[in-house]
Amino acid sequence: MKKINQTALPKISVWGGLFIVSIGWGTGGTAIRYLYNNGEAPFTLIAVRTIIAALALIVFLAFWNPEIPKDPLTWKVGAVLGVSYLCAFSCFVAMLGHASAGFAGLFGGLSPLTTAVWAAYIFRDQRLQKKTMMGLLLGGMGILVLALNNDSGLAIAGRPIIALGFGIISVTLIGFGVAYSNRHAEAVDAAQLTAIQMSISSVLSILLAYLIEGGSFSYSAGSWLAVAYLGIIATAMPFVLFLIILRQTMAIRASLVGYLIPVIAVTSGLLILDEKLQWGIIGGGALILMGLLIANRSELHHENNLLGR
Repeated sequence: MKKINQTALPKISVWGGLFIVSIGWGTGGTAIRYLYNNGEAPFTLIAVRTIIAALALIVFLAFWNPEIPKDPLTWKVGAVLGVSYLCAFSCFVAMLGHASAGFAGLFGGLSPLTTAVWAAYIFRDQRLQKKTMMGLLLGGMGILVLALNNDSGLAIAGRPIIALGFGIISVTLIGFGVAYSNRHAEAVDAAQLTAIQMSISSVLSILLAYLIEGGSFSYSAGSWLAVAYLGIIATAMPFVLFLIILRQTMAIRASLVGYLIPVIAVTSGLLILDEKLQWGIIGGGALILMGLLIANRSELHHENNLLGR
């Protein structure tokens, strides 16, 4: 596969960047729950968030690479990622209609594991290490604990089983997107790809909002602030920072953000929305994080062996 020159991006502190990324992604669920509490329709908030994020990404990346890509592969990969990530985010929003931000945040720890499964068994890009399989098993046990305890983190109207279903679909689609983009990492410009996928997602989300909900964008001031936060702080900024971080360090180290997202999601839900920290969420979350830790250590050890370290 032919390698291409990547867009030059600024340097940042890796650990500082990871912390900011985890805050953005970790508080996204809290912003969505706030919008639900304000009575906002899900597909409309998906559309507004995606439009804001796409515009922010395009403006930022225009300073670093104003050229529009002409190769068909970049547009093909961008279209696939645009559709898969829109479906993943839609399922994430649907999950938050039935569970707390903390509950939803736990699924952030599963995306590196589902990525490993897609890469090993579907794309055949790498072998699945034994300890990675053990991490997957622990993550599955964490989901089982969440299901058996019937804890949603909401005082009323929570439906954890339905939320689990949407969460599993969402994290599976995210894993597909990461594994698929990794396959083409050397052949497409990652910065251009990010802008393309978000732009395609925004067009599709507008169509869905109009078809399903009529596309009414009459928000209160509080809702506009929340959706602007969701689009810029919880979406566009983490996308750009994570892209920069991946240029400066190994992907397995960058995935450590998965440890912080559940903690920040649970904390922000407790402090801002007065959500409940239930035993099922604590137990299930501990198993998911243990699974991620074991899998990450296994992949890091394997990567070091390949590099001869």
